[in-house]
Amino acid sequence: MTVAPDVASFERALGWYPEDWRKRHDAEALGVLLDQAEAEGRRTPTPSQRLDLAWHGTVERARSTGAWVPASVRDRAAAVSLGAGATFAVMMFLLVEWNPQASKTYAEMLFGSEIRWFGPFASPAVVLYAVWFAALVLALLGAQRAARYTVAATIPIAVVVRQVGDASEMWMRPSWTTLGILMLLAAVATLGRVGGHRRSAAWVAISAVGMLGFCAVPLALRPDIVIIRDPIFLEWPMEGVMYWILVGVVPFAILLRLAGSPAWSGAALLAALPWLAALLAITQLKYRR
Repeated sequence: MTVAPDVASFERALGWYPEDWRKRHDAEALGVLLDQAEAEGRRTPTPSQRLDLAWHGTVERARSTGAWVPASVRDRAAAVSLGAGATFAVMMFLLVEWNPQASKTYAEMLFGSEIRWFGPFASPAVVLYAVWFAALVLALLGAQRAARYTVAATIPIAVVVRQVGDASEMWMRPSWTTLGILMLLAAVATLGRVGGHRRSAAWVAISAVGMLGFCAVPLALRPDIVIIRDPIFLEWPMEGVMYWILVGVVPFAILLRLAGSPAWSGAALLAALPWLAALLAITQLKYRR
C-alpha cells in the first residue's frame, strides 16, 4: 500500500527559506522532496532532511537579508572581519588561555583552591579560538566555502563555551563582551566570499596584521600586564582605542568614497558595526557598576 506524503510537513520544512526564494523555487523543491518521500514510503521529512533544509534555508535567508548591500562591499567587509576576528582570537588564546599559571596562583590566593580550569587551559574558549584560527588558515589557502562554514560554526560554539564555563564556574571564562564581538565578527564574515581569490586572501592577511597592532596597544600602554583577565582586556585601555577607531571610521569612509573607492567605503562602515556594538556594551557595563 502506497503511503501519501504529508505535504504540509514538507512545506513547513521549507519554511526556513526566505519568501523570495520560495516564490522562485518552492514548487520545484517541494516536488523533489515529495517524489523522494513517496519512493521511500515516508509521510514526513527525515531528521537529516529537516536539518539540511534548516541550515541551507538559514544561509539563504542571511544572503537575502544582506542582498541590499553590494557583493563588493560584503566581500571586503567579510575579509576584514575574518582577519580581525581570527587575530583577536589568537591574542586571547596567547594572553589568557595559553599559560594561566600566574592567573591560577592569583585566583587561588583570592578565592581558594577550588577554582575550576579547563585542563591546562584557562577555559573551554580555547576550542573557540582554535576554530577561528582554522577559518583564517582556510581563507588564506583559498578554501572559500570551508572558511565560510568554519567561521559560521564559531557562533554556536561561542554560546556553548560560555554555557560550559558558567556551569563549571570557571574563573577565567570569557565574558559575553568578548564572545559578542567574535559572534558579530563571524556574522559579518559570513555575509561575503572570503579567500576565493588572491585579493581576498590579501585583504584577510592585512586585516589580521592590523588587528595585531590594535591588540598590542593595551600592552604598550600597560606593559605590566602579562596575563590579562577578560574582560579587563576589553574595558581598559581597549575602550579608548576602540572609541578613537570608531570616531575615525566615518571620516575615513568619506575619504575612501571621495577617492573613488565606494566598495571600501561601505566595507569600512559595515566592518565597524561589531566594534560599535562592543563599545556600547562596555559603556553600559561601566554605568551599571
